[in-house]
Amino acid sequence: MDILSHRDSFLASADDKNPEVRWKTADLLYSNFKNIEKGERKKLLNKFLNDSHPGVRMKALEIADKNFSEIDENLGEKIINRALRDDYFNVRKKALVLVDNNFKRYDIDFLRELLNGVENDTSSSVKSAFIELLANNFNDFSNIFDVEILLEKFCDDHALDVKIAAAELIVRHYDKLKTGNRESLVRKLVSKKQPQIAEKLIKIKNKLPYSLQKVFREKKQEKPRKQPRKEITFQDYAPEDSTSELEIDADFARDISSRDPEIQFMTPPEFVDVINNAKIPGDVKRRLIILAREDKELRSEIIDALSSETPFTSVLKKLSRDDFPYARRHLSRMVNENFYLIPLELAKNLLKNFANDPDPEVRKNSGECIIKNFNSVSASLQEELFGKLAEDGDEQVRTYIHRFINRNFNKILKNLNCDALLNLAKKYPKKYTCDLIKLKFRDLSKQKKQEIIKVLADSKTTEREVAADIISENFDSIPDKFREEILMELVDDSESTVRKHAIDALCSNFEVTKTYSGISEKLFVSWLGGMVVSRQSDNRSRAAYVIAKNWDVILNEFKDDFEKLSHDMSPVVRNDVVKAMSEYSNSLTVNTQNEIIQKLAADKNSSTRGNAARLIAKNYKNISQKTRECLNALLEDRDPDVRGKAAGAVATYYKNLPWKICEKLNNLAADTNPGVRKRLGTALGWNEKNLPKNLIKNFPEEIQKIAEKARREEDTRDSTADMEEGGMKIKLFRR
Repeated sequence: MDILSHRDSFLASADDKNPEVRWKTADLLYSNFKNIEKGERKKLLNKFLNDSHPGVRMKALEIADKNFSEIDENLGEKIINRALRDDYFNVRKKALVLVDNNFKRYDIDFLRELLNGVENDTSSSVKSAFIELLANNFNDFSNIFDVEILLEKFCDDHALDVKIAAAELIVRHYDKLKTGNRESLVRKLVSKKQPQIAEKLIKIKNKLPYSLQKVFREKKQEKPRKQPRKEITFQDYAPEDSTSELEIDADFARDISSRDPEIQFMTPPEFVDVINNAKIPGDVKRRLIILAREDKELRSEIIDALSSETPFTSVLKKLSRDDFPYARRHLSRMVNENFYLIPLELAKNLLKNFANDPDPEVRKNSGECIIKNFNSVSASLQEELFGKLAEDGDEQVRTYIHRFINRNFNKILKNLNCDALLNLAKKYPKKYTCDLIKLKFRDLSKQKKQEIIKVLADSKTTEREVAADIISENFDSIPDKFREEILMELVDDSESTVRKHAIDALCSNFEVTKTYSGISEKLFVSWLGGMVVSRQSDNRSRAAYVIAKNWDVILNEFKDDFEKLSHDMSPVVRNDVVKAMSEYSNSLTVNTQNEIIQKLAADKNSSTRGNAARLIAKNYKNISQKTRECLNALLEDRDPDVRGKAAGAVATYYKNLPWKICEKLNNLAADTNPGVRKRLGTALGWNEKNLPKNLIKNFPEEIQKIAEKARREEDTRDSTADMEEGGMKIKLFRR
């Protein structure tokens, strides 16, 4: 909102009946304070400081804190004076932060008068902020207050956060305190038997006298004893008038729900103050009982004392169906944290209510509650609620629950058998199912692994695909016999997608299997046969690679298949046959090589002919004269791409070739196609040491420059460039 162009509407919104609108107006003032005329911004700031809603007053203090240098001194003093006497504890706390941030602006007398009595504040948060103010300005406050008397008072405070703040101050300024007093303060804090305080004081242990160090050690080793619970009844916190159906004050309810995290948590004395306030409606008081979450001791006392009371049970049930979503959210968190203190049947019913709640945040909390209180929730209820949440209509809830299940997979697996787990997995889309099953698979026992794979392999198409994927990723950790049994079923599956996943599993681990290692001949034949006749060209390419690698041990029928693949209808497959032969040429017989290379050299696909040229050059000494003559034809091929690859092959395998073949490079160096000249120059740069100088010196200057550039880039060139210039990167297992 542009305040300057919408001045009237901006000023009008400052008087709006809705506190949320007023808060947003104050937020605009916060962002645009310097752009508003001084008189108007002073008037608005005063208005917000005296607002009936504490959230607006808090925002006004933030405005003052950010722009304190722009505010005149008198107004600044009035702001702090007013805020320190506010009814709302967080406003008072914020006022102390404001004083801390602008401490040097005030003289000693003003601070003495301003802060007089703050140590007696009813809020522990305010007292903690006051202690932090003392710690940050210790030397100055030593001239205003008797700090050690204040510390003695704080060390006796009933609130844990006040004692912790006092301990932090003592640790920070231990050397500035009087010797006798500081030891007395430490002794008093150690005697509280609270480990949180001991953790702070341990930093100064070496500075303490031996007698106190000994006490400190003894107290630190003691287990804190559980304090006897006070007798608290429901009537103590919910007076008789609270049982009547009173209309909830909207502003107050909104205040509870819209507070920042710091404000959401109430300390015991503040909690009691609110409960004893006759102006607050009974329903709100009951809600506050649920929301009092910061102090564990108080929370446990309330829940423990009230759990057997019928009014409390009815309050929980009523709140779980409350029209106010923030109340249900806080209730779900409270149940999460105090599940073991609530009657089990009631807690289970509340969980069901949360899982069916219209608010997605409440439904998320129900999933978290199940995980956090896993041992208290039966397996059947887990399966029911997780299954429901996994199918939730809100995508965020589904994703949240899915992640929660993933992070706690091992816990879930202990309670749910594999059938129940599979039923739960079916609630997710396919990719989520894979994630759910595979995420922690390696952490499971062998028996549980086999159980899960068996259940998946006997299920529907998607689950069988997942079974193949799991075997692929955990090939070595699955027993050979069991793996063989499952893969035999999946390789011959009626569904082509399942067969593909099974083939992928074996291809991905082909280096592991080597020559039948890890799989039987029966499975090998079934797997390879499926790839040879597959409709997918990438599977047929894989078959060519596997056949070439295992030429000495495979059946003759597969050798015939290799010859068929060399004139496959797909140029990609034919090209991959060349690559396979290049990689495993030593495994193939001479006759097979001659026959297939001659066909490939005459192939319609230029890429296949180009790669055939490299294959001939590499194996020139081991092939027949008829096959060698194919290289001459390829060097004069009509396609410049073929001529370029052939030139690169000759330059790379010069030592295998006769001089009359190498002399043809002179003709290619003067080729009319620039692509051919570039390939030759690049190959020359990479293989200059292999070529005779009397051949190189006759090449044109253009070729020499290309070769020089190739030499500079040689260290950084990748395998893809290597293939383009005559190298043959084998890329068989395409996914």
